[in-house]
Formats: sequence, C-alpha cells, structure tokens
Amino acid sequence: MTRTRKTLLWEIQNHDSSRSFLFGTMHVRDAAAFSYFEAVKPFIHEAEIYAAEMDLNQATLEGQLEDALIPGGRTLIDFMSVKKYSKLRKILLKSFEIDLNQFLHVHPLFTTNMIAESILSKDHQEALDYAMWHFAEEAMKRMKGVESYADQLKTLKKLSVEPQIKQLIAIGRNPSKIRKTTAKMAAFYRNMDIQGMYKFSKKGMGSMRKTLIYNRNHFMVKSIRNLMKEGSCFFAIGAGHLAGQQGLIRLLRINHIQVRPIALQKSNPDNPL
Repeated sequence: MTRTRKTLLWEIQNHDSSRSFLFGTMHVRDAAAFSYFEAVKPFIHEAEIYAAEMDLNQATLEGQLEDALIPGGRTLIDFMSVKKYSKLRKILLKSFEIDLNQFLHVHPLFTTNMIAESILSKDHQEALDYAMWHFAEEAMKRMKGVESYADQLKTLKKLSVEPQIKQLIAIGRNPSKIRKTTAKMAAFYRNMDIQGMYKFSKKGMGSMRKTLIYNRNHFMVKSIRNLMKEGSCFFAIGAGHLAGQQGLIRLLRINHIQVRPIALQKSNPDNPL
C-alpha cells in the first residue's frame, strides 16, 4: 500500500483533461486552518472552476437547521429523560455556551459540529471553507458544488438519531475530551497529516462513518470526474475525506485519475500555530 504524503494539495488529471486540484479544507475560523490559504491561491487562480464540497450559496445556517429537523416531529427529549436532558443542557451551556433548547428539534449532529467549532479560536471572521469560496468568487471563477445541498440533506436523513444522541451525551459526560479531540484534529491539519485525521476521525464517528464518509466519497468521485470534463477545477473538500482505503485520493486513482502530491509552505513559518 502506498503511503499517503503529508500535504493538503493534490494535482489530479485524466489523460484527456487539463490539470485540476484537490485541496483539503476545514470548517473553522482558527488561524491554524488558514496556514496554507496563501499558498493555494495561485492554484485557485489557475483553475476555471471552483468546486466546494457543497455550493455554499445554497443554504444559510438557519435554513439548514430548519431542514434538518428530527423526523416525526420528535425532539431530543424523546430520546432521554427530562432529568437527563436538563443536566446535559446545563453542562453544554456552561462548557460551550450552547443552549440545547435552541436545537431541541434538530439532528444532534448539527449541535455536535457546532460544539467542535466553538472550541477553536475565532481568529478570522469566517471559516476557511467560506473564505476560500469568497476568494474564488472575487476571482470570477465558475462556482460549483461537488455535492448539492439536497444531497447533504439526503445523507443526514439516512442517519439514525440514536448514535447522534449517544455522541452528544458522551460530550456532556466528558466535555474536556472533545476539547482535546478538536485540538488534535487541528494539529493534524496544521501538520498536513491527512492520514492522521482520517484514522482519528474514523474512531469518533463509529457506525456513522459509512454514511457520512465512505458512501459520500464514492458519490463525490463521480461528481469530480464529471466536473473535470467541464474544465480545470479546484476542488475544496473537507480534509477528512482525502485519506484512507475509501478516501478520495485512493478512489480517484482506482478510477484512472492521476493523483500527485503538491508540496505546500505555511503562510508564516515562524507562527507557532
């Protein structure tokens, strides 16, 4: 098995296409996530099409929460006792300043993701994936999504609520654990260790990883191949999708697309972040 190189940027190319690029992003505002933003800007300029994991103009946070309601009109309290819910709400409010009452009807995965985002520093006004999207818009690129908003909602609705509830309850039992986990993922990203990110996140997802990662990766490869037929592309997809036996890098190679690592330098090598 070929060892995955430590980089976030990959050149991808068919025998009959111009070269495109695949870059691993993070949805956080922490400075560590922006370490390589300056280094990838020339590659965004080179491409004709900018394709994020999803078209980021398709939905606001409010819209996503509204569309991601727990099926059957159920709420978080339907999956635990009122006493347990009250205790969990109190812990999350104290530890992360997130009020469960605001997300009572919403899939717990959204709340878990918001908790993780709240842990890291907010050094930038917007998350890296949004900053890159807006940079590409200003560069007058053709804007696309590898998945549609509808595709992502369809994935969410395939997930059982129970494992999401267990994950949320586990955070309430040990808030410091998700702080350490999130910090470790940021460190993997800073070090461009996508293999480390894959292995670490794989454990945390449990039974949800097949739906959230593996199945989506197979779909995204098909979408990437189709988009490459339209012209040179810069694909910006969550870094957790890149590595592994069912990661995008290996799946692209299986689909006869050449994948080559591109070395990156940090924007500020002296910055300890």
